[in-house]
Amino acid sequence: RRKAGYALLGWRESKKLMPVGMLRGRLVHVALKAHFTGTNYEEGLKQEYLKVINELPEATTPEDKRTIEENLAKALKEAKELTDRYVEVYAKDIKAITVEEEIVVEYSKDVELVGTPDIVGALGGRLTIIDFKTSVSPDLRALDMSGQIDYYAHLYKLVKGIAVQSICYEVITP
Repeated sequence: RRKAGYALLGWRESKKLMPVGMLRGRLVHVALKAHFTGTNYEEGLKQEYLKVINELPEATTPEDKRTIEENLAKALKEAKELTDRYVEVYAKDIKAITVEEEIVVEYSKDVELVGTPDIVGALGGRLTIIDFKTSVSPDLRALDMSGQIDYYAHLYKLVKGIAVQSICYEVITP
């Protein structure tokens, strides 16, 4: 059985030196998932930090490991600052229904359509799909044209039978 969806089409996180921006984005997503599921996001950040360290290949050189640890420490600090700011200013407006819940539609006997929106919830009283973007300078036009969040909305309607009323990219940058 094949699966098709945005996260499954080829982008994979590099395990080599893990740039700060990539790590920061991963950590912000972890922290916001923890926040919106009612758990302590600082604890979630610490656990993800340890997970990254434990996932390092045994063949990682001491120099590369030191670089990754430095990048991770910087990313952790930035992720905490970004999450604190987002939670303090914006998160209170969102009432999450689901957080990073996979939506699966059986397209045919051999293919499933799969998507995982960051949040499906109420924003301004409207059923909204929210996708967090943590790039330092996201290309908003490219995001708008990508169809990613529209794809999630379509899958949601197919599975739940409810039309999403709005879609929203939440850009969280340093």
